[in-house]
Amino acid sequence: MKTICRMLGLLALMMVLGACGDKKEDKASSEHKVSADSGRTEITYWYAFGDKIGENNENLVKMFNDSQDKVLVKAEFQGNYADLHSKTQAAFAAKNAPEVTLNEIASIGVFARSGMTEDLTPFIERDSDIMLNDFNPGLMGNSYVDGKIHGLPYLRSTPIL
Repeated sequence: MKTICRMLGLLALMMVLGACGDKKEDKASSEHKVSADSGRTEITYWYAFGDKIGENNENLVKMFNDSQDKVLVKAEFQGNYADLHSKTQAAFAAKNAPEVTLNEIASIGVFARSGMTEDLTPFIERDSDIMLNDFNPGLMGNSYVDGKIHGLPYLRSTPIL
């Protein structure tokens, strides 16, 4: 349960960062919407795959939304990884990207080096509730791009022969 809470905390951190925003944009274009119903900052989270994985994503978002009253996450299914990545790249180019998106491990470097993701390192260092030791070191390898953390392991597949 402790790891799930930390994952939700990290999800919240990534969401609040507005990871897909361009830091040089004018302030008005990078501000998040505030929900008229709740007064909470509203952010969008895009994810891949439906079925049980989709249910898991929706449940984690619900748990996060129910756990606090500052941020309201809107989870949106986008298809498989290829669909999600194409839609994210198109939305980023159109300056209409979601604040958070699930990213397949092989694409983290490409997204980070193109400026489509935020360096999470300073946020992780500042938040004492985030314990990187809770993550399997072998699964953290793809999280680092040029020495900076641009993602955290979630839904890692383990092919078995």
